[in-house]
Amino acid sequence: MGEFNLLFTEFVDMKTKPIELFHKILKFYDIDVTLWQPYNLKPSHHFRKGLFNEWETLLLSQQINRVNQQLPLELKNKFGWK
Repeated sequence: MGEFNLLFTEFVDMKTKPIELFHKILKFYDIDVTLWQPYNLKPSHHFRKGLFNEWETLLLSQQINRVNQQLPLELKNKFGWK
């Protein structure tokens, strides 16, 4: 089985330091950072509020259990997930 070159990002970084996160993503894909200019987005209509750990209020306990059963322990530990 081959190796995968993956970049894991966290929602908390998008909310707390979006510029640094986008620079990290651009660097990962070897894209010149000067090609990207941040801008303010106008609010849009969607169902998410964009809150930290919002999933805990949206998912049923059965759904949370199913996700927890499928996530490897190493991944949970790496990100400090319950």
